[in-house]
Amino acid sequence: MRKLLVSLLLTFSLLAPAIAQKKSAPQKGTPETQSPSSKAENLPSKATVESFLKDTFGYDPTITYQVLAIAPSRAPGVTAITVLLRNPQGQQTVNLYVLPGEHYVLVGDMMPFGADPFAPARAQIAARANGPARGPANAPVTIVEFSDLECPSCKAAQSTMEKLWQDEPDMRFIFQNFPLETMHPWAFLGATYADCLGRENPEAFWKFESTVYADQEQVSSLLPASYTSVQEAMKQAGPAIAKKLQEMIAASGGSPQRVAACAAEPATAERVRKSIKLGEDLDVTGTPTLFVNGRRIGNVNGMPYEVLKSIIDFAKTSK
Repeated sequence: MRKLLVSLLLTFSLLAPAIAQKKSAPQKGTPETQSPSSKAENLPSKATVESFLKDTFGYDPTITYQVLAIAPSRAPGVTAITVLLRNPQGQQTVNLYVLPGEHYVLVGDMMPFGADPFAPARAQIAARANGPARGPANAPVTIVEFSDLECPSCKAAQSTMEKLWQDEPDMRFIFQNFPLETMHPWAFLGATYADCLGRENPEAFWKFESTVYADQEQVSSLLPASYTSVQEAMKQAGPAIAKKLQEMIAASGGSPQRVAACAAEPATAERVRKSIKLGEDLDVTGTPTLFVNGRRIGNVNGMPYEVLKSIIDFAKTSK
């Protein structure tokens, strides 16, 4: 995987000219990410981005690519693009930033800058995080995980999260729903159940989270073998998936009846939407994404545990 990333980033460093040399008519959509979307008319079109990727990687037929997201970044005039690159050795999500004028693109991760660069994110999390939490409220370190119960990458990160909790019992840990509903059919339903259980019985929530990740493939196996949209998939499999989630809630010590009734309330969907909006405002584009005292960490599964632990230990002593 690391060789793939080095190879792909080297290619980008050598072959990253103007992203918009070929204009096309506008089109409207590892860590898991949402499908490409465009809310502003002046963003590069998906066709333009794909033309750039074709010209960049067309020399190697083993490299394939998928445009996952096109959206305004937090920097004025800069467009953020998320691309999934694959070759026989593996896959890697790469962030591209198109500079104003659409003649140049930067590759990597946009980080906040300043004397206390993570303070704005800390403030937003303190004011708006509404997910299940464990650990002391006055903990020196708050770790927020934006996650999707249907996301395989989140399942893969679960062992890391549990080890962190065991190694850092004095930290504050918050789970924030960030369902990738355009690609994961039952993610939003799972988020509503998680929200309700977390408010009713926090201890049961953490058991439920572990149970869902452990049996994630069983839940997904209830989806139809093929479908044209997540809405179609849930129309067919929604009742069976809801029943399975309720069984998991019961096994975790929660009330499946009360949670199911709560999950159906419009106010619950609104709470999940607010959690998604918080993530979007913090530049979360995929799951799992962590924030350690406001410091964003996107590639959780690709980061050695010792490095993540060092970041947390440093956060205890920093401002």
